[in-house]
Formats: sequence, structure tokens, C-alpha cells
Amino acid sequence: MKENFLKLSQNLIFILVTLSAISLPLFFLPTTSEFFEFNKFTAVLFLTVAAFIIWAARMVFEKRVVFTRTPMDIPILILVTVFFISSFSSIDQFISFFGAHGRIWPSVIPLATVAALYFVAVANLKTKKQVNIILWALLGATVIASIIAIVSYFGMYLPFDFAKIRSFNPLGVINRLALLQAMIIPIAASWAIYDKDKTVRLAATISTLILAFSLVLINFLPAYAGLLVALIFLSVGTLRVKLTKTQQGSAAVLA
Repeated sequence: MKENFLKLSQNLIFILVTLSAISLPLFFLPTTSEFFEFNKFTAVLFLTVAAFIIWAARMVFEKRVVFTRTPMDIPILILVTVFFISSFSSIDQFISFFGAHGRIWPSVIPLATVAALYFVAVANLKTKKQVNIILWALLGATVIASIIAIVSYFGMYLPFDFAKIRSFNPLGVINRLALLQAMIIPIAASWAIYDKDKTVRLAATISTLILAFSLVLINFLPAYAGLLVALIFLSVGTLRVKLTKTQQGSAAVLA
């Protein structure tokens, strides 16, 4: 029974982290006064708490504490600590800790939840395949969100009254989608250029072009700035690697 639980717990945590990656771009509910941010946070909070409980139960069964150290541990803990001290000394502590109505970010509890999700992920994701699956899930969800934003921009609205605006997208505020696209495009572009599998490169190339087209339609300057920095690093990596003709073709299409 113990061995079965340990195997099952590993898979459950992986599934919960994957669902969190999908929830960020896509999950929303039109049943609350604020459709997007509150519901995304609630979903991620629920999934993170569930993953933490499973992780803690596994450590009890194994009778040892499992914690994976990364270079990001200290900066994340310092950031959460600074937020906590700032919020504790603020004029309105409730808003600083829990956020205002309809606007959760920036506040301590959501930041601590994302930090907790990070530590759960790095401690329990053991293979490159698991990481790639989660990144592909995040890419796929962002592409779907971008397609929804594109069709809304051109007036082909979803069949819901609340979606009949040109800026509609599953993230709510259109500029947030642009920032997410700026983060995901370099990941997709790296697969489109460097991956050895032709099918993967084709899927990544198409995804990158969809994300880039949506980003251009949104036209948000801070997203362009972040994307430019990421693409500079990607270009430097391209110069250091000898690409095949098909890889060069993918790079040319993206360029």
C-alpha cells in the first residue's frame, strides 16, 4: 500500500501542477462579480494546497523531508518576505494581504501561493519529460487564449453576452495576455528551432506565429520590451549551435 501511494502521489502532484499551468491562461467563471483574476487565483490556490497535502503525506510515509534546492529559492523567499513586511506595515493590511475587490494582485497571499506552487513543482518534478509536458500544456493553453483574442478582435465573438467585446480573452485584461505571450514565445521559438523532431518543430512554429500575431494586434509596449530581451538571448544561443537545413528553415520562418 505504501509503495502504491508513493507512485500515485507523484503522478497526482504532476497532474495538479499541469492543471495549474492550464488554469492560468484559460480558467474563468462568469458566475462571480469578477470573472477572471479571482477565479484563476482560487483554482491555483486549491490545486497548490492539494499538491502540498499530498507532498506532505508522502514525506510522512517516507519518513524524510524532500526538498530540491535551486538558485531561485533565496530570491523567491526574499521577495515573499519583503511583501509580507511591507503589507504588515501598510495602512490597509487587509488589502495588502488579500487584495482589493476585483483586483487580487499585488498582495501577499497570491504571491505566497505562486511561490508555494514553485517549490512543490521543483521538489516533485523529476524528469525532463514531465517539465516538457507542463510547458507544452502552458503553451497550448496560451495559444487557445490567443486564438480567442484574435477572433474577438475581428468581431467573431464567442456565443456569450459577456464575450461580445473586441478585447475579450480568457485572461480578462488584454495586456496581461500580451505579457504572458512575451514569456511563452521564446519557449515555443526555441522548440521550433532546436528540437530534433520535425513534428514538434512544426507545432512549435505554428504556435509561435499565432502568439506573435496576437501580440502584434494587442500592441503593448512592455510586452515587446520583455520579448526583445528574451529573443536576444535566444539569438545568441542560435549562433553557438550548428543548425540543420530544416532547423534553419524554421528559424527563417519565425524571423
